[in-house]
Formats: sequence, structure tokens, C-alpha cells
Amino acid sequence: LLSRICLTASEASRAKLNALFPIVYSSYAMSPTNRGFDALALLLEKAHARGIKVHAWFVNLRYGYGGEVKNELLKGNPDAFVCYPGGGPTRQFLSPASPDVRAHLKHEMLGCLKKYDVDGLHFDYIRYERMRRDLLGHDRHTREGFKAATGADTMDAVLDELPLSYRFQGN
Repeated sequence: LLSRICLTASEASRAKLNALFPIVYSSYAMSPTNRGFDALALLLEKAHARGIKVHAWFVNLRYGYGGEVKNELLKGNPDAFVCYPGGGPTRQFLSPASPDVRAHLKHEMLGCLKKYDVDGLHFDYIRYERMRRDLLGHDRHTREGFKAATGADTMDAVLDELPLSYRFQGN
């Protein structure tokens, strides 16, 4: 991995790229510090030395495909995850309506900005998984927010009947 990071910066420079977007936060890369060294710090050093900007890419709400919840703030907190009728798919998706999730993501992003000299943050998956009624999200926080905004329950909502301004809000 160490040699790949050095090679990436070198190849990006030869290709005349002006920015890199490494994934620094996701269910499979929970920390830029991996395998005994700080990969993001090394990439920043190598890329900045070549005049290449580095934007930290956060895969925010997609949490993986089942398995153990690794994060202590989210472990044992069912309201942190989107719920689907009938149990839903095996993949996990964090609920953007959960105050705990928003606080966790804010903590991770601010921590990255304080620790690293990144040139920007890229926010990926700042939305519900899909815009289908059965995948809208039926966790407590989503249902309460949806009802306050529309007067309807997500369990009864038909997305095609909602105003476009609500269907695409936040996407």
C-alpha cells in the first residue's frame, strides 16, 4: 500500500491531474490510518509536493452489507439505520434523519479537517438509498420528519404523488 500511494501521486503528476479524491471514510475504510501507517498523510505529502490537490472522499450513509457494526457510536443503536418493511435488504444504510448519525458524520469530517491539510471534502451518499417507496426509510426519525413535512407516514407514502421539491430535496 505504501508503494501504491507513492506511485499514485507520481502517475497523477505525469498524467497532469490536478486533484485526487481518495476514499477516507466508509464502512470498509473507517479511518485514513490503516495497516500501521497514516495513508492519507502520506498521500497528502506526495501529492502536495507535486502541486496536486487532495479532496477527502466520505461515503457517508452507505454502511456496508450486513455483518457486525464496527463503530461504537452506532453499535446497539437501531435508530441509526434505515429500516425497511419486512426486514429489508441485507445491506445497511445509515439514516440521515438520525441525530446520532449526523453527529457522528460531523465528528468524522471535522476530525479529518483538523488533522489533515486536505483541499476539500467530497460527500457521497448524502441521501436515502433509493427513491422507491419500500426503500425510503421507515426508521423512527425518518417517519417523524416525513410526517412533519408532508402530513403522511412513510409507510403510506407514494413517492410519485409527492411534489418534486420534496422527492429531490437533499439529493
